[in-house]
Amino acid sequence: MISVYKYKDVTWTDLVEPTTEEIRDVAKSYGIDPLVAHEMVIPSFKHRVEARINYIYLVLHFPAWKLSKESRESQEIDFLIGKNFIITTRFEQIDAVDRFTKKIEVESILEKNVQGNPRDLIFFGLLSEIFSGILDQLDFIEDSLIEVQERIFKGKEKEMVFALSEVSRHLLDFKKITSSYPEALRTLEKIGERQFGADFAFCTRGIIEEFNKGESIMKHQMEYVGELRETNNSLLSTKEGQIMKTLTLMASVTLIPTLIAGIFTMNTHYDPIIGTKHDFWIIIGIMILSSVLIFYFLSRKKWL
Repeated sequence: MISVYKYKDVTWTDLVEPTTEEIRDVAKSYGIDPLVAHEMVIPSFKHRVEARINYIYLVLHFPAWKLSKESRESQEIDFLIGKNFIITTRFEQIDAVDRFTKKIEVESILEKNVQGNPRDLIFFGLLSEIFSGILDQLDFIEDSLIEVQERIFKGKEKEMVFALSEVSRHLLDFKKITSSYPEALRTLEKIGERQFGADFAFCTRGIIEEFNKGESIMKHQMEYVGELRETNNSLLSTKEGQIMKTLTLMASVTLIPTLIAGIFTMNTHYDPIIGTKHDFWIIIGIMILSSVLIFYFLSRKKWL
């Protein structure tokens, strides 16, 4: 699907799940290298920034946290940034991009007098919208961590082991996908300054600051997860220790009565008490008395 947005003298062409023919037609219209056009049809495995004669070729991956197990762990957008055009290709719908297209439509209709290069307003506005979406995802994870903390102290330690692992997985995915952002964005800053001037480099530094903010939040959340996991493990260990203590004390209380029962079941020639009047109740009384004495002893030692 191809969507075209015009903002002042700049044209933004957005392709979603493009076919080879669509890419070829767009590339021909803007004088794009056929090799670059071919690469835009094929998903990339890492970020890349390349300087061409009249445009910059940029590939970025963004964290994609979805509930569906079939969804990607990252979403890719390919950018071609020229003097008066921007071309983006993506292999699926991306909410942040769809939100930004609506903003572009509204601003074009209202003809707002926004200062700045229209190309930079579109490109960096789009990146800012995407990074804002990433920050929203991090805010959602922050809320999840607060909920996990509350449930840990409500006796849900076992359930929270899985919840903490799930949050850790999301944060590790974030770190893996964005770890090479600084290098890619700094390269974009240098190339952009050579091709488009100081204003482009200045806007790129603004995007780098937004990324640094998200990275700082992510590092804080990873530390938060680690502390919650330690607390959860400590509570689990304490609870398991308490269970083992209870079982051990129960075994101690029943030890002597069990021994007495075993003695009176021995097949010997002389069995004291056995055969006398009320022998059964006498033996039961001895067993109960021994249990009470052991219980009293453990209580005095404050082991219960």
